[in-house]
Amino acid sequence: MWFPRRTQGIIDYIAHVSEEEDLEQIPNSYAFVEKIGQRWGYFTTEDSFYKYLSKRYTQTFVDPNSLKAYYKQQLVSINGIRITAAPGTTVYVKESRDTDVERHVIGPTGVLEFYDD
Repeated sequence: MWFPRRTQGIIDYIAHVSEEEDLEQIPNSYAFVEKIGQRWGYFTTEDSFYKYLSKRYTQTFVDPNSLKAYYKQQLVSINGIRITAAPGTTVYVKESRDTDVERHVIGPTGVLEFYDD
């Protein structure tokens, strides 16, 4: 998801993230959690919202003493996005089931929503 020109707005999101603990032990702890968040401000043509979330929720934590990974978090899916911006704002979105990027224009309410059940 990105904007074709510099745009001011708010993006609310629901993301599913996998979390794995005790990576060196079998069995280890593994769970899926839901992360709810918001990003606001100016978005440029170079901003990719998926890349932002992927970077934010893909992490591996390492024990500084043993240098072994003990916790890993990874973005699994984005289950909801709500974009609030000026009516008439254009945004390009590639939904999970589509192979093509689609152009969307925010309507008179100033809100555009996407949900993946």
